[in-house]
Amino acid sequence: MNAWSILKRAKYMGAREFREGLGDVLDHNKGVVVVEKQNQPVQTLIPYSVFLNLLEASEQAREKDPTQNWFWSPSWQKRMDRTRRDVKRGRVKRFTSTKDFLSDLRK
Repeated sequence: MNAWSILKRAKYMGAREFREGLGDVLDHNKGVVVVEKQNQPVQTLIPYSVFLNLLEASEQAREKDPTQNWFWSPSWQKRMDRTRRDVKRGRVKRFTSTKDFLSDLRK
């Protein structure tokens, strides 16, 4: 099972709906819940067993390929956080072709 198949099966809820139905979600939901605000995903609630599996998979990935340890370094994670903030704030550009990308770089 990959991440996209999990997200396809996830239950999507608005923030207000989530707040009002939190007890029901915690008591009855067995899968992933994605909470949206203004039609954008802002939080994900996952079962504890899935969380533990993710932690284990992350550790295994680090152990399998120690050449990737740079990615987990504090300095690189700081850069990743900055990148996530830029994406969240819309400070990104998307291009449909390499030609358009290169053209924009020359401006």
